[in-house]
Amino acid sequence: MNLRFVLFFLIVLFSLNFLNAQNAFRGSAVLGLTLAQIDGDGLLGYDKVGMSTGLKLSYEIRKKLDLNMELLYSQRGSQSGFLGSGDIQKTHLDYLEIPVYVSIKDWYIDGEDYYKIKLHAGLTYGYLMNITSANGLYEEDITKFNTTDISWMIGPSYSINARWTFTARFTRSFTRLFKSDRFINTDSLVSYFWTLRTDYNF
Repeated sequence: MNLRFVLFFLIVLFSLNFLNAQNAFRGSAVLGLTLAQIDGDGLLGYDKVGMSTGLKLSYEIRKKLDLNMELLYSQRGSQSGFLGSGDIQKTHLDYLEIPVYVSIKDWYIDGEDYYKIKLHAGLTYGYLMNITSANGLYEEDITKFNTTDISWMIGPSYSINARWTFTARFTRSFTRLFKSDRFINTDSLVSYFWTLRTDYNF
C-alpha cells in the first residue's frame, strides 16, 4: 500500500507542469501544521501538533466552482499537554491522505486571474502508515488501530496574491480509530483535527 501511494505521489508531481499548461487545471504545493485530538482517549484539547504537507490539484468546473484533489502526508493523534514532558501521554499517527472536495470562490482580482476567498468542503481518505503510543488506555493494543480512515472536512482559504494562499481546515472522522470490544457501544476514539497551512500555487 505504501509503495502505491509513493508512486502515485511521484506521478502527480511530474504531471504538474503539464497540467498547469491546461487552462482548467492548477497545481499547488502545501505545507502547514495540524492541531489534533482523539475523542474518548481521556485527553482534552488540540495539544498534539504535527505536520501536513503534499500536493494539490484543482480543476475549474465552473467560473466560481473548483473540484480539488490532494495527496498529503499528515500527522495526527493526541497529547496530554501542548508542551511535552518526560511522563506525557501521547499518541502519534502518521497518515497518507487523499482529500477530494469542492471549492466555492469569490472576490475575483481582475488582471491577476485569481480569487481571494474560497470556501471548501468534502471527504478525505486516509491510510494509517505508522503509530506510536504512550497512552495506557490502548498502548499495548496498537495493532487494533484501524488503518483506514474516512473523514469529512470544511474550511476557508484566503489568497494574498496569485501565488500564495492561506488555508484553515477542520477534519473529523466518520470511522472509529480503534478496533476493540471495549468501545463497540460508544462514539469514542474518533480522530479530529485542525489544519493551518500555506499553499504555493504554480
